[in-house]
Amino acid sequence: MNLRTRGLRKRVAACSGWLVFGIATFAATPVFALTPQQIFAKDAPSIVVVVAYDTSGQPAEQGSGVVIAQGQIVTNCHVVKGGVALQVKQGNTAYPATLHFADADRDLCQLSVPQLTAPPIEMGDAKTLQPGANVVAIGTPEGLELTISSGLVSSLRDFGDGTKIIQTTAAISPGSSGGGLFDDQGRLVGITAAYLKEGENLNFALPANWIAQLPHYPATFQTAATSAIDWVATAVALTQKSDWAALLEHARHWVRAQPQNAMAWFSLGAAYDGLHQDSEAVNAYQQELKLDPTDEMAWFSLGMGYGNLQQDAAAKSAFEQAIRLDPTDKLAWSNLGVIYDSLHQYVAAESVYGQAIKLDPTNEKAWFGLGVDYDNLHQYAAAVSAYKQAIKLDPTHEQSWVNLGSVYLDSQQYLNAAVDAFRHALGLDPTDAVAWYDLGIAYAYQGNRDGELETLQHLRKLDPTLADKLFKAANQ
Repeated sequence: MNLRTRGLRKRVAACSGWLVFGIATFAATPVFALTPQQIFAKDAPSIVVVVAYDTSGQPAEQGSGVVIAQGQIVTNCHVVKGGVALQVKQGNTAYPATLHFADADRDLCQLSVPQLTAPPIEMGDAKTLQPGANVVAIGTPEGLELTISSGLVSSLRDFGDGTKIIQTTAAISPGSSGGGLFDDQGRLVGITAAYLKEGENLNFALPANWIAQLPHYPATFQTAATSAIDWVATAVALTQKSDWAALLEHARHWVRAQPQNAMAWFSLGAAYDGLHQDSEAVNAYQQELKLDPTDEMAWFSLGMGYGNLQQDAAAKSAFEQAIRLDPTDKLAWSNLGVIYDSLHQYVAAESVYGQAIKLDPTNEKAWFGLGVDYDNLHQYAAAVSAYKQAIKLDPTHEQSWVNLGSVYLDSQQYLNAAVDAFRHALGLDPTDAVAWYDLGIAYAYQGNRDGELETLQHLRKLDPTLADKLFKAANQ
């Protein structure tokens, strides 16, 4: 058995299975959600322009800011870091500002603007966000009038300290850095930040929950040569490009610089995964889980690594831990079912696939696995039903047609249906020697001599050994 990326491959009766790939779970939009226009009307008065001036009095950097309290602004540190004088603008009015707190490692700074009378924003909770949630970004690109962009939360990226930064499809330009990301109630859930890494423009938002921690940081820019945000942004960009060699080099530098950062070790594991170096990936994920044993994705990835190494008992334990942390992870349920199949624990696998199907009735991989279990348990009618459901969801999956034909063939009562299933499979993959062999057996049971001769001709080209076996079986 071979597992890769976010999926499992299983061999069943000498025929290939398939990979179980991740699909984002999109949250339904609540009926009480505000429209983007309503959110803009509510929150735009609390978004300002932030300008940093150099020693000659010229603008050195410009971005956006969010009013979090009377006379208090939050923005990205990279907007104000290079300035000797700071200014906040709202409309046609400019106000002097001073740096109050600076968490440069997280790229989050707070400014004091005593003369500003703009209303504070309503705070939200970034911890409540899920992938697929609707969000709205408001900022001031290039110092122009306020703009709005709508999108989804595409991912929640582990930051390595138990928190997550938000990746979004909402467009964020460099001039909008430091603006606000709002949930569907118009509450601030993030401070937007655009990062250009490895040729990609990444739209991130720093969780609004970090704002409460800013008073712990002095008004200085003391930070490592590479900030924590930069480490994450580069790792995400390389992952999205599937540049595993570059990610490996980056992650190695990261774990040396920050050996207690769980995200660094996870990135190292992902790089080894992409390079199919399974033992090294397992070691990296184990180290990550020592630092953060609550990371469900790391447990899932560890299960994948053990599966690739054919260490099924260890894979089973890892997937079970992932499910304990997130009982709604349908991929963990599906892959746990494949592990149970590999361990020949078909009753347990049947239950696990059933749970995966409850979570997602359209999961054709789980229906296929359920068919395999029923087949092995000799519950042929149930197996036929499960394979038919898998085919209904994915009529192009050749293995489902082969297995359906095999069940019909085993019963010797539905030979015409078996022939039709094998024929359909061979229409999808004419090189499947096993399907040709089984079709030949079905023709032999029918007494269809012409059909036997046809399959023998194909098999002699594809697999002479199977052709000889078919000839002997048909003439017994």
